Amino acid sequence: MGRKLPQFIAATCVCIGALGTGTVLGWTSNITDDLKKGKLNDLKMNDDQLGWAGSAMTLGAMVMCFPIGWIADILGRKITVLLTVFPFTIGWLLIISAQHEAMVRNQLKTPMMEHPVALM
Repeated sequence: MGRKLPQFIAATCVCIGALGTGTVLGWTSNITDDLKKGKLNDLKMNDDQLGWAGSAMTLGAMVMCFPIGWIADILGRKITVLLTVFPFTIGWLLIISAQHEAMVRNQLKTPMMEHPVALM
């Protein structure tokens, strides 16, 4: 069991990363109605704004896939994933504390999209 413990920990971390990727990809699906009605921090968004906010991760992943690949080759996969955790968290904090639609949309400008790409 002693030598397998690090493997179990690594596998658990990868699974948590996959869970994080899933939440980034699908976060708008269950909160769309609340955002349209202004129930989240009195933030009201229309369909166009929600579309941009929902596609931010995939657009960011498209832009960042090659740079993250190069960074992962230089620094290694483990360090690259660890370096993307902080911006990933900043992106979620922007969404959670959003007072304006731009804060939700600007998650694209944080490297939030790097984390799911780095996990792949």
